[in-house]
Amino acid sequence: MAFHSLMMRLVAQLRSETPPPADVVEFGNQTFKARPGDCERVAALLAHLRTPFDATLLRAIDTRAGAERAASTADFYRALGYSSYRTIDVNGRYGSLVMDLNRNLATHYGYRTTFALVTNNGTGEHVFNQAAVFENAHALCRTGGAMVHVLPFFNYLNHGFFAFNPILFHDLAAANGYQLARLSIASNHGLEIGTDGGNDVLTREQLQERCAVDGSRRGSLLHLLGVGKSGKRSRRALSLALRRVMRDGPNVSVVAVLRKSVDAPFRFPIQGMYGGANIDDADIRDGYVTDRTEATQ
Repeated sequence: MAFHSLMMRLVAQLRSETPPPADVVEFGNQTFKARPGDCERVAALLAHLRTPFDATLLRAIDTRAGAERAASTADFYRALGYSSYRTIDVNGRYGSLVMDLNRNLATHYGYRTTFALVTNNGTGEHVFNQAAVFENAHALCRTGGAMVHVLPFFNYLNHGFFAFNPILFHDLAAANGYQLARLSIASNHGLEIGTDGGNDVLTREQLQERCAVDGSRRGSLLHLLGVGKSGKRSRRALSLALRRVMRDGPNVSVVAVLRKSVDAPFRFPIQGMYGGANIDDADIRDGYVTDRTEATQ
């Protein structure tokens, strides 16, 4: 999987918010694909956020080439101050743990280690058993930690088995009591439009104005997805955000950061508009949580 500009910025921003020990597990071995200037931009971001980092190691990574550079993702995390780093894949490239994400890692492999940060960067779409992907992420994440999903949303033609709509992550958060700390759409180059957890509702004109201003690229996806009382969604506003992101790169990902605040078994989500009073059978209805507004608090 490609560890690209967007992921570099995301994990840099999350470093100061990651509880100790700041250990990481990633789904899929990650080939380091920094673009020219990415390491410098990350260093500037960390300095701005006043987050300590290893500037010497970060500069050394930026000078690497070929296979040595491709294998630098673990060192990048170390340069940012993360304490330990593991990956899980069906092969042992870059030192990955060899396990099948189609399976429940705890029951099949007895793997019950937990981490402060779990990332699913461009891996989940290649796994057929989506329930296992999200259940494994939940089980691997320590209470108080976060799960980062960066997955195909638009224009990943014949790339993997699946593409993902942002609405999924609202209902996943509602079902499991996660805080939806971030939801956005983004290019792999790093341009991002979305939210970092606020409940601000922007009009279409306000979103358009924000998209047009360089350096102020976050509108709100919450109103685009119908989180309010009416539940009405606006495809036009989401289309506007999509077109803006595509100017930075044709492939658009959905980005979600979910904070695990409750130590509880994983629960399947149901799409909110089809839950509640829409379900006739009480036993089925009681099995789902559908209040999206609570998931964003």
